[in-house]
Amino acid sequence: MTWSTEIGDRYLTGYEARLVRKAVDCMHDKIVAELDGTDDKDDVMPYGVPEFDRLTPAQKLTTLEHVTRHLLTPTERTPGLTALTAGTVAAIFSTVGEMVTSEVALDVELRRDRDVRGMFDMHFWRKLLLDVAHETGCDPREVPSVQGRDYDDWDGVLDSIIGRVLQNDHYMKADKVLDAAPEAAQRYREKHGIEESYFISIASDPNGAELKVIRERLRALCQDDGDDAV
Repeated sequence: MTWSTEIGDRYLTGYEARLVRKAVDCMHDKIVAELDGTDDKDDVMPYGVPEFDRLTPAQKLTTLEHVTRHLLTPTERTPGLTALTAGTVAAIFSTVGEMVTSEVALDVELRRDRDVRGMFDMHFWRKLLLDVAHETGCDPREVPSVQGRDYDDWDGVLDSIIGRVLQNDHYMKADKVLDAAPEAAQRYREKHGIEESYFISIASDPNGAELKVIRERLRALCQDDGDDAV
């Protein structure tokens, strides 16, 4: 299997895979706009994950392709779990959260404008979350309806989905651990069973030709497989 998750080594299938594909596809377009200079650097919205946010656009695409490949396809071994790879997974789910938040806000803003509402799916991301929730055995009584507009309700659904993939949030402690005294950092790692290399992994920095290949692989990974969601 290809990713060490809370419920064992596995790769994502079904609606879990579809949710990740859609989020990564959005991230690809956003990062490419940053890479090409289409988006002003000051206008680039962070993902709320320092390990990912501090990367250059090329490094983001490289790391995203590496993580997505291991999340979605069977590989011989699981990748070494580091703050960087775990943080990249967190950035993927942060994107899902942002898309749901934007969708709900737009739903509220256009609730009386039937002409505009009819032009696109006003519940696309919420449907994706509910598909995953139902597929993974959530109690239907504990999830909101697809028309739900309570942000906290959707955060709860997303948190339950994240919990099936990410085992902890040590990736958010990287700066604190690295800035701590050596003895304190060692105590933290020993307490949580963390390898020293977890906090010091470095993202690859591809050249132009390598980045072109990486982008092609990433876009291929984002293509829906008809057998995924049934």
